[in-house]
Amino acid sequence: MRSAIWVSLLAAVVSAADEPEYETYDYIVVGSGPGGGPLAANLARAGYSTLLVEAGDDHGSLSVYNELSNFNVAGNDERSRWDFFVKHSDDPERELKYERLTAATLGGCAMHNAGVCSLPSADEWNWIAEITGDATWESDNMRKYLIQTEKNLYMPEGSEGHGWMSISTSDSSWAASGDWPANSILAELAELTDQDPEQVADLVNKDILTPGEDHLSSFYNMAQHGDARGRRSSPNNYIKATLADEANYPLTLALNTLVTKVLFDEDAETPTAIGTTTRFYARREVIVSGGAFNSPQILKLSGIGPAAELEEFDIPVVVDLPGVGENLGDNYEGSVVALGQAPTGGSRITGFWPGFPDDYGANQYSCAMVHTNPKSQAGSVRLVSADPQDAPDVNFRFFEHEGDQDLLELVEAANLLRESWQVAGDEVLPYDEMHPCPGTSAGNCTIAEQADMIKHQAYSHHATSTCAIGADDDVNAVLDSKFRVRGVKNLRATEEIVADAVKADEASEPKPKCKRHIK
Repeated sequence: MRSAIWVSLLAAVVSAADEPEYETYDYIVVGSGPGGGPLAANLARAGYSTLLVEAGDDHGSLSVYNELSNFNVAGNDERSRWDFFVKHSDDPERELKYERLTAATLGGCAMHNAGVCSLPSADEWNWIAEITGDATWESDNMRKYLIQTEKNLYMPEGSEGHGWMSISTSDSSWAASGDWPANSILAELAELTDQDPEQVADLVNKDILTPGEDHLSSFYNMAQHGDARGRRSSPNNYIKATLADEANYPLTLALNTLVTKVLFDEDAETPTAIGTTTRFYARREVIVSGGAFNSPQILKLSGIGPAAELEEFDIPVVVDLPGVGENLGDNYEGSVVALGQAPTGGSRITGFWPGFPDDYGANQYSCAMVHTNPKSQAGSVRLVSADPQDAPDVNFRFFEHEGDQDLLELVEAANLLRESWQVAGDEVLPYDEMHPCPGTSAGNCTIAEQADMIKHQAYSHHATSTCAIGADDDVNAVLDSKFRVRGVKNLRATEEIVADAVKADEASEPKPKCKRHIK
């Protein structure tokens, strides 16, 4: 792992009279990705002195990062990747069947993802409101945080949307005027999903960020956090704009600084962050925003997590919080991949590993399948040692609960895609399928054979829920509805939820905006 300064961060309420000779801030935010970076900038813009700590360096000026089209190269760049290799199950034999057994930077994962933007359904927001009793999570209220964040470049002038993050859409004019195999396939997909194939040109221009849309069976134009020229818009831009602003906002950035733990006064009635011999203090709070893998790792190294796991590595237990690092979930991803007899367009994406993706030339074609509501969420992020530079043991435990049903639904999706390909035309057909049903004869695999292939080769890159928000009586809830870590004071945490739309009058109560993509 990259070299970095090791620091211990502390959250303490410090009075002006006895303020120590250390650097002291109102807030310390750990992690500059989509969760922590914009949050730190907004806290500073609200007038709070804020230290933003990032383990990596600033690569935002490099074309490999600031041009969206280079996301595959950026994802492979050793300067910014963490190399957290993961397991998909507890079965060693099953793990060996996975074909790919072999990030830190200012702006986090938003610097090397594909930039795709989408919104949770209203039900997801309302579910959080229901379990926590916090009505501010209701979908109607959450909409305003997207509006505060996005700088929408494709809506008519004067439309709402005035934030910092540029969002644009791709040119879909080919759907109206092109005579490509993809046009025929698109029309067939519309027919197979009960949409009007004569209206595909309009369907692919629908705005996926429009509230109230039926996102279950429709086409949409792909929204990305970038401008019309393909330049990435990310927390990196917002952080540096805040630092450079003539208003001289009180934001301090510490790069190449690896957080090891947060320290607490364990003699207090409630464990309270108080101080350390290192140089950073926080008058108000520390906010850990290290992502779905790093956030639980930092909490555990700080003594917050399942007591038995902490005791195994001689980490003093501050709070026995069983849910830290548990409840890891993700959407299953797979793809139908084939070689045509002529170029169809597209590339092969079958997972993420050093050197991804494979390139089989101009005739390759693939369609991705993403199971966004898997029934199994049984994964974990667990320590392998007390060394903060040792990557944790990450195991998704895919398909552990009701896996057969999830696999059946993925096979149905593969069959749907495969059927749509059969109208590509004589110039392209037959496709020589590579995955999940090798061969040139559509449907020459059984459901069980396809399910077995998908089970062993499914991948993911949207990990979530290792620091789960939950009800007060939920023993596995790590955070309350305001991101406060249970059982301690002056400490909040985020991981998959993006907490970046903070108003000046809500600076101590960050709110999430939308789900993000990570790789």
